[in-house]
Amino acid sequence: MNVHSPLVIDLADSLRYRQACDASTQRVFAALTQRDLIQAWWRGTVRGLGTIGGQLQLCLEGTRPGIVVEVTQAADGAVDWLVTDDRGHDGEWRDTVIRFRVRPCGGTGSIIDFEHEGLTPAAACYETCVWAWQGFLGQLAEVAEGPVKAP
Repeated sequence: MNVHSPLVIDLADSLRYRQACDASTQRVFAALTQRDLIQAWWRGTVRGLGTIGGQLQLCLEGTRPGIVVEVTQAADGAVDWLVTDDRGHDGEWRDTVIRFRVRPCGGTGSIIDFEHEGLTPAAACYETCVWAWQGFLGQLAEVAEGPVKAP
């Protein structure tokens, strides 16, 4: 399984990827809900709680202001983040929804279905975000698969 090359599926109303991962669904879910693990794949400062009802502040490139998300779902292999504030993309992410769906694949692996609902090709940041989400998903797989590396 080539775990660090997500399949890009971009649509008119959202950006979608499918990422294979050589880690259990539990490890992937932990990497989506535990602040220290989110920070390891996000590669910027992360503050807050990644559990349902929590709020996360995700900085860009270390400590540059980024986005604030409300965790609206975090159970049964599904994690949803509603973007409530966006200072890193000129507001283009505000009111979009970032969705992760994790399911088993093979004996010990997982598939991560990712969607950034509301991020469309009309957004000025779209091309940069296509590239950035590819990197984030590859880093998410790496974090879930093994020892956490410092950002």
